[in-house]
Amino acid sequence: MNPTLPSRRSAYPRISLLALSIGALFAPAAYAADPVIADAPILFGPSNGGSANSVAMSADGSTIIGTATPPQGMPQAFRWTSATGMQNFGTPDGSYIRAGSVNADGSVVVGQYTPVLGAGTFAFRWTASAGVQSLGTLGGATSNASGVSADGAVVVGSSYTTDNVNLRAIRWTAATGMVDLGTLGGSDSTAIAVSADGSTVVGLATTSTNASHAFRWTSASAMQDLGTIGGESSYATAVSANGAVVAGQAMTPGYETRVFRWTSATGMKDIGTLGGDTANLYGMSADGAVLVGSAAPAGNTTLHAFRWSSATGMADLGTLGGIASIATAVNANGAVVVGIAIMAEGNPRIFRWTNATGMQDLQTLLANAGVRMNGISLNSATGLSSNGQYIVGDGGGPATNGTGQVYLVRYIDATILHPPTTDPATPEPGGDRHPRHPLHLRRLRHLRHPSSQA
Repeated sequence: MNPTLPSRRSAYPRISLLALSIGALFAPAAYAADPVIADAPILFGPSNGGSANSVAMSADGSTIIGTATPPQGMPQAFRWTSATGMQNFGTPDGSYIRAGSVNADGSVVVGQYTPVLGAGTFAFRWTASAGVQSLGTLGGATSNASGVSADGAVVVGSSYTTDNVNLRAIRWTAATGMVDLGTLGGSDSTAIAVSADGSTVVGLATTSTNASHAFRWTSASAMQDLGTIGGESSYATAVSANGAVVAGQAMTPGYETRVFRWTSATGMKDIGTLGGDTANLYGMSADGAVLVGSAAPAGNTTLHAFRWSSATGMADLGTLGGIASIATAVNANGAVVVGIAIMAEGNPRIFRWTNATGMQDLQTLLANAGVRMNGISLNSATGLSSNGQYIVGDGGGPATNGTGQVYLVRYIDATILHPPTTDPATPEPGGDRHPRHPLHLRRLRHLRHPSSQA
């Protein structure tokens, strides 16, 4: 179920821009004549003040998870829906909890928690009925959950073994408990993502030569080395809904960071750059056909958002007239991309891109649709619902005294009302969980990470 955006949760008025019946909303209409539907951003944070940051949104757009930091005390994970508002994952002993991922309908949240009483840090799985459930470890003192299947039944992540030295990729179900997925001949591995159907796990593992390589695991094939693009390392951060397509980062022989895409038919392929030497992956469509992220143009030290498909190759989405941009999320069919554009003065702006419109400032889109922003500033975009309607990120405004809060925006145009049936051709650029790094990835010293983004 998609969320209802209630004005009672926001210090700012919600403005519905169309008084349309459901029948009118789905009635046949000419593409160009389709209306825009938009709502004022819902901002929320700790009820007693403090700040909040979003981590992820459920695929259906109903649920947001993140971290809330009160004026005093430890940061705590939260879960928000329009029905419940913002709820902390409180535990009787006051444990510290960090939310890492949420399933498709928002009913299951996974992450890591540290009990106040006792030793260790543990992967957890939360449901409304069971609360915070420890998933245990492989005998060591630490485990972490980084991904969850669409139905919430499969959890993946990493755990230390009994020696507290070696880190292993794990897969958990209620039937099997926590299972060690092994390595590629080395001592360490970590799982970063799981396919929506739960069948396929991806991440990185060390080889017998202590190199770090991307892996793909299924129950049928066990852990499979996906190789490299000629450099010494790679790691997988994304997998398609059915597990057939894997994407991530890899190093060239010259230690340049590139994005790879893997299928059983093609093997690992470098998807290219925008003319520079760096590319970073931040999102992939559900079927694996579209990749988004940032890359350096030729002769440019800044980064531009890109969208890649086999039909278009890597397309520069441009900027909003500023100095840089990063695409952070793409919807299920690849038609809508959102991200951050850095303006000339250094301030971030949220962009929304479609093939029909090119890159547009989200705040300008909302204002043009009649939404009163009332001083709200949208500073980041961390998630996009599968249907492309709901965008979540962080922002602030006069009512928050500049303190960071989480926002949820709904914006619907013809792209969403009538999604393209084929991959759209990308226009010429105009104007001009980043993958989450897994717990203790720094231990795998041979893996070089992408440089920090602007």
